[in-house]
Amino acid sequence: MAIITLNNNSLSSVTALPAGVGGKVLQVVGANISGGNVDIASTTYTDTGNTITITPSSSSSKIMIFARGSYLLQGNNDKVEGGIKLVRNIGGGSFSGLVAPVADTNGPYETKLELTAGGNAQVGGYYNYCFLDTPNTTSACIYKLQARVYETADSRQIRFGNTGGGGGAQSQQMIAQEVSG
Repeated sequence: MAIITLNNNSLSSVTALPAGVGGKVLQVVGANISGGNVDIASTTYTDTGNTITITPSSSSSKIMIFARGSYLLQGNNDKVEGGIKLVRNIGGGSFSGLVAPVADTNGPYETKLELTAGGNAQVGGYYNYCFLDTPNTTSACIYKLQARVYETADSRQIRFGNTGGGGGAQSQQMIAQEVSG
């Protein structure tokens, strides 16, 4: 295998990689969340419904997590803030965070969601999340996304799923890939 570098559309260098560099995908697991919305109006991290389980075939494997979904920030005030984080459970133990979160005066978060508007606030969007994990196990690994709002006053909440209202189907997916270590 070689790395080819292009500079202004012309070949500038070719670098050979040492043998064994670059993992192979050993398995792929996908999850599609369907159904209604998941409304989170809590200052405690709460499950968004986006979860997946994969059992690595080798303890040296890495697990690549991809997650995407839609959300709606809404409230009866001019500001709605919150955060999303990824947690993991190995072999039925407790869930733990995987990233040292950023912190501000409202608490820690991995991905911050924020809306500032005049009066009643509502805006939809999409999140895309990617994380490479090294669980060092052959036990089942459960990954899930959790979210929270910073304040619950004025009906502040994050709605995961249909961003257009009307109660449409929820739109969240998660993919876990086991990659040889």
